[in-house]
Amino acid sequence: MKRVTSGLAALLVSVALLVGGLPHAQAQARYSIEKIFYGFGWKSELETGLGRRIALLNLTEGFEESYPGGGLYSTFKQLFVEFSSPIYESGPEEGSGLRIRLSYYVDALCYQLNESVCPLGILESATSQDIFDFEVRRILEFRDGDDNGTYDPGETVVQEVLLAQPILPFVDIEPFGVNWSQVEVSFNWNRSWEAGNITQGAIFAGDPLLEELWGFRITMGTGIPMNLTVDSFLFLQPSIYLGIPLTPSELKLDIHINNISYVEEETSLALEVVLSSSQYRFQSNSTGTSETLATSSAAAEAFFSWNSTATVDGEIRAVGSKIVPSGEAVVSLYLTYPRGESITHDPVLGVVAKGEVVRTPTGVEGTASAEMWVIGLASAVAVSAGVGAFVLVRRHRPGGRPPG
Repeated sequence: MKRVTSGLAALLVSVALLVGGLPHAQAQARYSIEKIFYGFGWKSELETGLGRRIALLNLTEGFEESYPGGGLYSTFKQLFVEFSSPIYESGPEEGSGLRIRLSYYVDALCYQLNESVCPLGILESATSQDIFDFEVRRILEFRDGDDNGTYDPGETVVQEVLLAQPILPFVDIEPFGVNWSQVEVSFNWNRSWEAGNITQGAIFAGDPLLEELWGFRITMGTGIPMNLTVDSFLFLQPSIYLGIPLTPSELKLDIHINNISYVEEETSLALEVVLSSSQYRFQSNSTGTSETLATSSAAAEAFFSWNSTATVDGEIRAVGSKIVPSGEAVVSLYLTYPRGESITHDPVLGVVAKGEVVRTPTGVEGTASAEMWVIGLASAVAVSAGVGAFVLVRRHRPGGRPPG
């Protein structure tokens, strides 16, 4: 990887956006990290009282794109990510397994831009906030009765691994530098209460450490009997990992399933994933080489996107998928893999503001639509993540206008 350094603000990155067909195709855009909090520990969930191991990332970033004639498109984004796994084996069978919870707030603004150019369309400004959950609940060994290469609910399950009851769960967070070098960060605060304990650290814009720190790797897994591990990578500047372009609010996931012990011959393996939103409805999209489930709103889009292939015993094989909606804001997704002893799949989970480049796992580029898919609610749902809520710092608008 190529190291990028900054001037006055640490980690200020200039990238050329590829917005095909728009008159500002040569405009320059930049991301800036204002601050990032990180931590690890455990907590008990209020609804169940059961403990979960957790790792935390809280990222505040800005994005600006300048247009000819003084026009500007900018976003202010706060992203709170909680990675967690149950601690105990005594949890409910249908309970929560490995989970990544994205709580986000996005504030987008077009300044001196007409609606044909503004990524928000007819809107001058927009805000969006949501809690977007990605949860892996079960591993299923099943017989593919119709031989269509995917698990369909109702097909015979011969083995079920409940991820809500892991035997040796783990959640780890590790910072890394350029070329995956080791970087030491400080954990200066410890918060302890009856239902949890969190050890945290923080880095702010202007800290020279930001020039060394490339990102964070968060690893969580179930241990035994069947080893499911999810590696998550968050890069603090636009990066390419395994050929996939990523922005600072997109998580590259590597899903590994190992130590697979089948109980019958001629069966396949499926992963049950549940995606949920606190207020927006899901849409699906397929490109032939990748598929996406996303929720879209006035200012942002949250999504889970996966390749239509995975590595099974060292070979590239097709991945089957079955999407089962449970209302507008909850979706069950069954990812089916060919029979093998070792499986690796590499999706992307993240949040993009309207106008930022959206990249699927195959590297295809496009821009987020300005179409609103918002479920009609009387008021927005407050964003929180169990151990704390966002502290929103409203920014000053260009031109001296007060925040709207």
